[in-house]
Amino acid sequence: MIALFLMPVLVFTWIFSVLKKERDLKKVLPKEIRVSKIISTYEKIGLGGGCGITIYKISPHTIGQINKQGLDFFKNLKVARGSELLEKQSPYYFYQDWRKTPIQENKNNKNFWFGLSCVNQKDLNKSLFEKIIQEANEANSYYTGHKEGQLVVIPSMRIVIFAYSG
Repeated sequence: MIALFLMPVLVFTWIFSVLKKERDLKKVLPKEIRVSKIISTYEKIGLGGGCGITIYKISPHTIGQINKQGLDFFKNLKVARGSELLEKQSPYYFYQDWRKTPIQENKNNKNFWFGLSCVNQKDLNKSLFEKIIQEANEANSYYTGHKEGQLVVIPSMRIVIFAYSG
């Protein structure tokens, strides 16, 4: 009898936690970058903080806009969704100007490679890992960042990656 009562509660709790996790993972994206799903997320947490990446599938509508407008699509995309949920502003949800790849690191824009390097190739499909590295080093994609994380949009793969370290 108790099991009949607990089963729906456990299922509801599990569904709620999955939806909350997905919402939390999307908080780092500007709302104009619509995604259809989260492909992968990898995270490592240690004494000095954490590092990792989340890979999102970009919606067809957003890909169409990026392909049509190029870098202009990103001109005003400096605020992530998560900023709307805070009473005070957090630098974690505000990005620098977007640029075309290859990624040029600076003191506030250096975490893509750190975030990617903390993910073992066993955690991420080797061909996907190599393709991301290739695209981030060519002039076909777009990126921005803040002191703890970086967004990289790769239109040819229809993905956006958030990589972080800190």
